[in-house]
Amino acid sequence: MRNFKLNFKKVFIVLLSFGLMNLITSCEKEGLTEDDFNTLDARVEKEKAPKSNEGFKAFHEGFEGKIRAWVDNSVSGPMGWCGTIEQKRGSDGLQASSGNSYALLMHGGCNDYYSSGFPDGSGPATFDPSLWSTTWPQHGFMQQLDIYLDPQEFEEGLAFTYLNSLHYPALAYPFIYVGFDVEMSEGTLYVGEEEVNTAGWYTFKYTFTSNEEGYAVAVFELLDQMGVVLESSSQTLDVMASELGSGYVWFESIQEGVKLPIDEHYLSPANSSNAH
Repeated sequence: MRNFKLNFKKVFIVLLSFGLMNLITSCEKEGLTEDDFNTLDARVEKEKAPKSNEGFKAFHEGFEGKIRAWVDNSVSGPMGWCGTIEQKRGSDGLQASSGNSYALLMHGGCNDYYSSGFPDGSGPATFDPSLWSTTWPQHGFMQQLDIYLDPQEFEEGLAFTYLNSLHYPALAYPFIYVGFDVEMSEGTLYVGEEEVNTAGWYTFKYTFTSNEEGYAVAVFELLDQMGVVLESSSQTLDVMASELGSGYVWFESIQEGVKLPIDEHYLSPANSSNAH
């Protein structure tokens, strides 16, 4: 019997992260130096983009040009990460979710900077400090990503682990996480309790909003290509929304040998109709 179900990971201080988090990820290696922090600060200043009228930076990655926020082990130093990401054209065999291009993600080793802290490697992630908001928009915000799911591509067991983070500057390690495992169980691919039997693009959407008491609420929705909600689940987090901002997206793991297509990554303030 399948015992997996959708599970928002408990809100916790995660040592397994990167960038600023690398200060304490491993006792085997030193953390970021002052020069590294200066590099991060310089990148934030250089890459500031127009923000909404609420002071929240919106972002869209369609993989049509140069890959921007996503990083892998080909990027050296503290601005890089693990695994591999490769840009692909629709003419390569798979039609993009939108436009002409998409990206393929694979689990893999980390660059030299992070390899001792993560000896088992990881999947790629977004890493752009200018997207780490300290602002909570009036109705919260959304972060979503299209992922191509083909049940025929996965072996039995864990297919991948998908995480979204929230920036929590009050902590020494300033991120908390929500996420879940996508699993192949007894020949069926599950996203939460939803059986995925048809290959295609699916939208993994998080809406971060707040309840009447002001606590943050994380709402996950799985949508098909027509925008129909197939799976929905929410959890109230034990932290006030006003203390949080947007973080990053991370594939903590991807099944060995799988090239996972992704497309249409959005980060934006939610509106009143999106808020739950």
